[in-house]
Amino acid sequence: MTKKKVAIYLHIPFCVQKCYYCDFLSAPAEERIKTLYVEALLRECEYWKERISDYEVTSLFVGGGTPTSLSVEQLQTLQKAVMSLYQPDKTRHVEFTVEMNPGTVDADKLSVLKEMGVNRVSVGLQSADDAELQRLGRIHSFADFLRTVDLLHKASLTNFNVDIMAALPGQNIASYRRTLQAVTAVSPAHISAYSLILEEGTAFFAQAKKGLLDLPDEDTERKMDEITEEYLADCGYHRYEISNYAKNGKECVHNTTYWRMGDYLGLGLGASSYFEGARFQNETELSVYLQELPQDHSGLRHVVTKKEQMEEFVFLGLRMTSGISLTEYNKRFSTDFRKQYQTVLPMLLENNLLAENENRDRIYLTKRGRDVSNAVLAEFLLEEE
Repeated sequence: MTKKKVAIYLHIPFCVQKCYYCDFLSAPAEERIKTLYVEALLRECEYWKERISDYEVTSLFVGGGTPTSLSVEQLQTLQKAVMSLYQPDKTRHVEFTVEMNPGTVDADKLSVLKEMGVNRVSVGLQSADDAELQRLGRIHSFADFLRTVDLLHKASLTNFNVDIMAALPGQNIASYRRTLQAVTAVSPAHISAYSLILEEGTAFFAQAKKGLLDLPDEDTERKMDEITEEYLADCGYHRYEISNYAKNGKECVHNTTYWRMGDYLGLGLGASSYFEGARFQNETELSVYLQELPQDHSGLRHVVTKKEQMEEFVFLGLRMTSGISLTEYNKRFSTDFRKQYQTVLPMLLENNLLAENENRDRIYLTKRGRDVSNAVLAEFLLEEE
């Protein structure tokens, strides 16, 4: 009997310093609090152990915050939490990613991560320009990043992603191009390239309201996106999702689970799940999460309606350059996509916002469609029944 599949995300809500653009559930904390947290996370993982025993774990992802801001001893407790849910199996490859920032990792921490089964790392660089890093509130320099990459190679952790950002304060096309060149020079397996988004509640959002941020204009931001795709293609990276580029076979399995609407279980403070047809989010108040009981920190479950599933299938799937399979859509939802969108689909195709493959069984965003993706996706909202 084929096992059901699930991806697992574990959240570490701690960082050394809050970056000025960050709206994630993360903050600096005392060592005592970090220790209490990983112990609480261990209890939560043990609680879920039996509940997912019928599932095959397809990927694990430890994110934050900065997971490597934990001490070696705290990482060892995290290892126990992971092992309560998943035992590495040499007969099959399971992608296991941990996020880290330059300047927060050393050989001892990498040794624990390898013992844990980690085989993929995501390094938050953001920019190769030290002045830009300082404006972002980052704690590291580009030299720190190079030292981190050297440590990864010495630990044989060569399957790594690098995060970079475009449309930053004071950034221009020349400095952004230098970041692309500097990153590709260390030959990561994967590159995530995001544009800055001003999120409410962040330091940047407050500065922007006062007119204190010197941001590139929309045309420059669009040009940066074009340069990213062209330059990375020349370096052997293919764009497989709006913000993600990979060498062949190095696409992120875990994130693809999100975009393909697979089941995933989020554990830790504020972590979100899509599991067994329902969405739910964990407790977001740290003091409550740290309490010994209850061990199940998930809140109210929202059973996802068929209408919501159909919309999300389109919204998430069209983020990927391969788009969505109309055959899979019709089979999953027992309907006819072309009939359902008999007005919308021809209009989007005619306006070169969507394209079809030769067999006409897949649709995907064109370059023009990606530039106005929010407007395109809004066309697929279904009316209430």
